[in-house]
Amino acid sequence: MPDNFSKEALEAHNRYRSLHQAPQLKWSRSLEKDAQSFANQLAKEGRLRHDDTEDGENVYAVSGKGDVTGGEVVDRWYAEVDK
Repeated sequence: MPDNFSKEALEAHNRYRSLHQAPQLKWSRSLEKDAQSFANQLAKEGRLRHDDTEDGENVYAVSGKGDVTGGEVVDRWYAEVDK
């Protein structure tokens, strides 16, 4: 099962997707593994960039703030909908 952060992110994604009549997402252990591997790579590089993947992705970084929730991160991504 996904951790609390991941559960919150999934729920937030599906909440926003429902506003656009998009099908709900389901948790994927395989995608989780790939995403964590890429996040580790970005941490080593010390920069944020997109990967060359056909799975789709959202990247996010924050500094100067303590813990963030999965819902907060998804809210920030969705705030870019007009862009």
